[in-house]
Amino acid sequence: MTLPKVIYHLESFGVALLRSAIPNYFLARLASKHVKVMLTGEGADEIFGGYEYLSGVTDPQQFQQELWTTTTNLHNTNLQRTDRMTMAHSIEGRVPFLDKEMIRLALSLPPELKFHNGGGTEKTLLRRAFAGFLPDGVLQRPKQKFSHGTGSRDLLSRYANARISDKDFADAQAQFPQADLRSKEELFYYRIFHEQFGERIPSQTVGRTRSVAKGELN
Repeated sequence: MTLPKVIYHLESFGVALLRSAIPNYFLARLASKHVKVMLTGEGADEIFGGYEYLSGVTDPQQFQQELWTTTTNLHNTNLQRTDRMTMAHSIEGRVPFLDKEMIRLALSLPPELKFHNGGGTEKTLLRRAFAGFLPDGVLQRPKQKFSHGTGSRDLLSRYANARISDKDFADAQAQFPQADLRSKEELFYYRIFHEQFGERIPSQTVGRTRSVAKGELN
């Protein structure tokens, strides 16, 4: 079964990370048959404000702080996912959007330039920068979370919820308070994580995305 392998390599039981890590794992496995280095798009959402929940943030200071927070936490979230899934197949993943000069430039721009247009299109600056280089269908394609586009989100959620009762979840929250379990799906992953790594792993050091305005970073 692939899921235990993904959790082993990812070293996390965070829902948002795992939903994206599974298709990431298969993509890296396919790529490993052809190349040793691959470019990935991690970082663009963090430095250009691409996440959906940011469409409701209109205060420049709050917006900028959110970009800073998500960018400086990448080592424990999406970069952890990308690094572990590629290295699981001996692939080197490189992240051009996180070049130091790119980060400096992007985070020095006025936050207002990154606001979503009327709550709609995100990463407008980045899209404009690639005008003429990419087909319009790609350039203007609405953002979709990786796990949504691959279908892993709903499938995994249904699978986990069918196997864990309300009582099981409540009991686990009481038994493992240090894990801060947030859903039945997360408990499902935590059980596998627990089998592989035991209880000695400090849960607060495990890479997990945080929920902001009920929006998962992915």
